[in-house]
Amino acid sequence: MLNDVVPMVVVTGASSGIGLAIAQHLLDASYRVTGVDVAPACIEHAHYRHVQDDLSGNGDETLKSLEKLRVYGLVHAAGVLRVGPLGQLDLRAGELMWRIHVQAATMLANALLPQMLNSGQGRMVFIGSRVAAGLAGRGQYAASKAALLAMSKSWAAEVASKGVTINMISPAATDTGETFDVVIVGGGLSGLSAAYHYAKATGGSKRVLILENH
Repeated sequence: MLNDVVPMVVVTGASSGIGLAIAQHLLDASYRVTGVDVAPACIEHAHYRHVQDDLSGNGDETLKSLEKLRVYGLVHAAGVLRVGPLGQLDLRAGELMWRIHVQAATMLANALLPQMLNSGQGRMVFIGSRVAAGLAGRGQYAASKAALLAMSKSWAAEVASKGVTINMISPAATDTGETFDVVIVGGGLSGLSAAYHYAKATGGSKRVLILENH
């Protein structure tokens, strides 16, 4: 099929985890994919192009690369998780999550919607989290995902009658292929406290996975 009739989907976080799996699935389904990730490309495919960009910044590289593309869909799967209890919060970590989960979603949706409206069709999917409802030790993360949910619902109501759909998918714990130095079984404040003290004792150089009991 010619490029102008093969739908193009932009997938963020395309070099690992959920984003990588979605990008591969779309390619298998004969879509063209533009992947965006701070990491180098992990996919080699004739219909795949990669933009290496840090979406916690201004996204200039990404927006420039999308200027001349006819985009049918957007999947915003890029994300980070930083944890911490109230009283020990890292404000920079909270800002980072907000920039990637909310600000980047806003930037991309705002840039891509006009051409979707012009073509009379388009799809946007944002990857959320069940934690958006709130969870001890995840306040900043939950807030960013809750904001993404509210935006998705608001935007969906604005464009539903114009051929564009906007949805948010909130998966549970997902194997993203990341490696961890220690696994702590049991969530809540006890698990969070153990993870915090372990990380502090090791100078923050170790990666900790907390498995929730629910």
